[in-house]
Amino acid sequence: MKAYGFYLGRLDWCNVIRFLVKNGKGRDALDVLNQMKVDGIKPDVVCYTMVLDGVIEEGNYAKADELFDEMLVLGVVPDMWTYNVYLCGLFKQKHIDVGMDMFACIENGGCKPDAVMYNGILSTLCESGEFKATKEVENEPPTEA
Repeated sequence: MKAYGFYLGRLDWCNVIRFLVKNGKGRDALDVLNQMKVDGIKPDVVCYTMVLDGVIEEGNYAKADELFDEMLVLGVVPDMWTYNVYLCGLFKQKHIDVGMDMFACIENGGCKPDAVMYNGILSTLCESGEFKATKEVENEPPTEA
């Protein structure tokens, strides 16, 4: 595309990533994210969160951990959606203690869990058969949206 004078902006890249993730191509979305960085465009939290969701849906949890760490190292501050996606990935892996520790620290990162986050976490815990952990989550009331 560059040869023809077309240059993608952040929104264009984000739309490509969204399309790929929506179609179950998390690995391809990760490749697009990496190309975006090569082209000198700094991905924002939305791009990272979509790719994180895509690789977790594909079951590539090691890549999800790397991606989350990369975000933090590059100074991309996770938002509520990022934490929700990552926590659900941890719970799907049965890393309940790590996920619960992170859940307890979310507010320190500037995010206040809301009903959407609680529902996502509780749903994932139930799907994973981790009913005991749901009690810990239920003890924390969600903030008003």
